[in-house]
Amino acid sequence: MLNTPLTARSLFSVSRLDEIARKTRLVTRNSKKFSPGNFLLTLLKSVCSGKASFNQLAISLSGLATPAMCKQAVHKRINKFAVAFLLQVISDLITSHSTNTLDEFSRSGFKRILVEDSTILRLPKTNAELFPAHGNATGPTAGVKCDLCYDLLSQQPVSFDLHRATEQDRTIGKEILALARKGDLILRDMGYFDLSEFAYLEGIGAFWFTRLPLTVNLVSDMGSSLEKLLENASGNEIDTTVFVGKARHKCRLVAVRADKETAEKRRRDRRKKARELGKTASRAALARDGWHLMLTNLPADRIGVATLAGLYRSRWAIEIQFRAWKQSVHIAAALNRKSNKWHVEALVCGSMIVALMGLRQMAIYARQVGLAVLSPEKIMDWIVDDISRREDPEKLAAVPPDLGHIRRDVRRRKSTVIEGLTALS
Repeated sequence: MLNTPLTARSLFSVSRLDEIARKTRLVTRNSKKFSPGNFLLTLLKSVCSGKASFNQLAISLSGLATPAMCKQAVHKRINKFAVAFLLQVISDLITSHSTNTLDEFSRSGFKRILVEDSTILRLPKTNAELFPAHGNATGPTAGVKCDLCYDLLSQQPVSFDLHRATEQDRTIGKEILALARKGDLILRDMGYFDLSEFAYLEGIGAFWFTRLPLTVNLVSDMGSSLEKLLENASGNEIDTTVFVGKARHKCRLVAVRADKETAEKRRRDRRKKARELGKTASRAALARDGWHLMLTNLPADRIGVATLAGLYRSRWAIEIQFRAWKQSVHIAAALNRKSNKWHVEALVCGSMIVALMGLRQMAIYARQVGLAVLSPEKIMDWIVDDISRREDPEKLAAVPPDLGHIRRDVRRRKSTVIEGLTALS
């Protein structure tokens, strides 16, 4: 299996890029100086290298076509139509994925397992007026938030959107409701916790699974508080019906006792943080620190406690993808400049396209050699290197890498992705 030669196909068609450019009005008439394909490739090169000023973009673009464009001409080209063009390319990358899935898909019992997470890309403070972040003790800060919804089973993105850095995950998370379908399983982190959304998902026949936030209270069907349940537990697992929040939403509590080292570290960190604020850590919070606490509407006769614990670990697959993206792409250097709204948005869109290219190749090669073989970080490194060497957008990722260059390092512990998927079998 490890010696299996990989096959690939081009990610972009020049004719399709020309069509998108006309549709979004990036191009209204043919020009010898400007090609949508070369424009896209130049932007991808800029976010991969971090060289993204108007002058640097003009220099890069001149290496792909003649006659050369000056930086003032590039400045004029990067406008709302350029951003619309890039957003449509992002949409194409998402919707053009094959629906083929991994072998584990047929054993899961779910149509899709959707995980969602976001990451903030920081900008220089000089951009705070156009792209405000939450600020700090020294004054205003700037940034943008990228939110990814991802099907763990097929290894394919479902949506990838750009938001203000100040926008809360709970607000952003509402958009996934329009994407959810009957038979889906939605894995949510605490930042997206919303009982009304869980009720909606249940209404359409979907399933949900989340960690329990510290600020959310619940009672058992006998009226016992969560803390009382934890204190009275004699074993290492709790699996019971509970009623959550003021709405008393009925669901299933799954609690797994944390190992001693993890529990002690959590409590040390909590007490330290409380002391820094001049407070004392609450007894209830310290009790929760001794457990992994999860809520779901999945019935106990379908999935047991151990399986759910393994499933939730698989959510970290999306964290790995984000980490691989931010480590491989020099987006921080590209964004480290004072510029206008369209320039910044174009650079962020370009970095999102690179991320989606990595996700797409991950899905393609996973179907060929198996997900456990591949390293997301190494695939992103290969994508970035491929972009830097190409002079034709149609040849991007068209030649597959050597499997040895994208293979995961051998280790005894299974990846979190495989642990989760195996748990479903």
